[in-house]
This record gives sequence, structure tokens and C-alpha cells, in this order.
Amino acid sequence: MNKSEVFSIISSQVLYCKSHGTLTWKKREGDDPLTRTWNTKYAGKECGGFDRSTGYRKIAMTINGASRFVYSHRLAWFMEHGEIPSGQIDHIDHNKTNNRISNLRDVSRSQNQRNKLMPKNNTSGVTGV
Repeated sequence: MNKSEVFSIISSQVLYCKSHGTLTWKKREGDDPLTRTWNTKYAGKECGGFDRSTGYRKIAMTINGASRFVYSHRLAWFMEHGEIPSGQIDHIDHNKTNNRISNLRDVSRSQNQRNKLMPKNNTSGVTGV
């Protein structure tokens, strides 16, 4: 299964709110006990959790017996533009949890590195030194 298929399947199960930048689980159709339990626990609630190593929110789903995940900011981009980002997604305001489409841009790695904050231990006052 390729990335595009994974993004399509996961995006079909969630709703994206442009104004808040949030992804929430859709209500599933059906009246069987598993579907009712899923709807009670997850429908209308924000998707995924935080990846401690990166600080970004990611969404996991089992597809055809295999666990797959996508980062929320990349899924938001896919849902708005209909394509997987070609580069990295830059959070313009440096806030990794702000996934409003107006705060996201598809950039190359070098462009993304230019938007980094100055490290706290920088004594020169110049970014990148």
C-alpha cells in the first residue's frame, strides 16, 4: 500500500476544521456493538496523540492488518490540497500544534531550516551561528 492510499483512507475517516486546525474522527455508520462503542469513545473527538520524540500530533490506524500513521499537519495539507506534500510542512508561527492551513506551507528542508528559532544558548545574536 502506497502513501497516497494511506492518506486517502485515513482522510476518509476524519473531518478537518480549517479555522481551528483540528482533525476529529467522523461518526461511523452501523448499529452493531463495535460501531456503537467506537462512536461513543471516538466520534467527534480529536484524532491521534502527541509523538514525544517530535512534538507533533500523529494519527494511527490499522489498515489491512498493518498499523499505519500520518502526522496531522501533513494530513491537513493533503485534505486541503488533494496531494501529499512534496517537501516538509513548515509551521510558520513555530507552533507544532497549530495546524490551521493558513499556518502551514510546503517547503524544502533548507527553507524549513531558515525558519528555525534562534537557540537559547546562542551568544552571538545571529541565527545559524
